[in-house]
Order: sequence, then structure tokens, then C-alpha cells
Amino acid sequence: MNIFHQRFSTGQVCHAANLPNATLQSWLKRNLVVGHRQIEGGGSPGVHRQFSFFNVMELSIAKALTDMGLSASVALKAGQKFAHAASGPIGRQPGRIPSVPFDSRKGWLTLLCVAGERVTEYRMTKPENGLDAEVSARVGHPGGIMVLELSRVFERAVRVLGYDHMDVLAEAYD
Repeated sequence: MNIFHQRFSTGQVCHAANLPNATLQSWLKRNLVVGHRQIEGGGSPGVHRQFSFFNVMELSIAKALTDMGLSASVALKAGQKFAHAASGPIGRQPGRIPSVPFDSRKGWLTLLCVAGERVTEYRMTKPENGLDAEVSARVGHPGGIMVLELSRVFERAVRVLGYDHMDVLAEAYD
């Protein structure tokens, strides 16, 4: 089954994102989740919410960033950028599909860099001598910056939902 057309329950989303239900409900009530208009159901007794995979990734990234110390509003904006928008091609290389990291089958690592309100994603080859030196050289930001390896967040969320991340990458890029 194609993960991009599936709907997921609140429980599945919370488990995949490692997010307490109370936090999710707070974010929804505060309209911080960009896909909240795409979420089916909810709002009435007995009508359960159904989330898209794009919501799962938005929330998974936001949870990882709040765990690193970012505010919920900044973390969700960063998650939204990755989950609901694609990036254009880089040179002759293809762009990125919404909610999916650059194709790691080709050796790419996808990083999300957050500095204040600025959010930038980077595609880079997997470094042989460690990630820290490579990120520092490429980002070169004088102030504080948070870097999240999106490939790991993606792999965890997909696995918890019962899919193989390599199969999802193939669905997205082949």
C-alpha cells in the first residue's frame, strides 16, 4: 500500500512521532499544525481524526526539534517546510519530494538547519569522517544553529507505521 494515500489514527501518529496525545491536541487547538484542515474527522464525539503521512512527518520533525529545545511554533514551522513542500532540483540532481528526505539510496543525507526563524534544508553526501565537521563547513552560520538529520526521523516514523523506508523511497523517487 502507498503510504502517501493512507490515513493514520491519532494513536498511530502519536506513536510514530513519539508525541504525547496531550501535546498533539494542544498543537491542534492552537492551529499550529499546518495540515489541520486536511485532517479528516475530529471535533465531534465518536468522529476520530485521520491524519496523512505528511502530517506524521510534520509532527515527527516538530517533536524532534522541541526535544532539542525549540519552541513549538518554530519547530512546527520547520516541520511544515519539510513535510508539505518540495525542494527544487539542485544542479542536474532531482529535487526532494514533500515529507521524504533526499534519496538516501544514492548516498544523500538530508539535514534540516534551524537558526532562529530561518529554516534551511541541505542535501549532502554521507561524510566519511563524521557529520560534525561537514555540517560546520557547509552551514557556516555565525550564530547558534540546530541541525536535525531528517533521514533518521523519516526512517523511524515510517518503521513505526509498519512500512520499510527503502520501499517508501522507491515509491517516491522511482
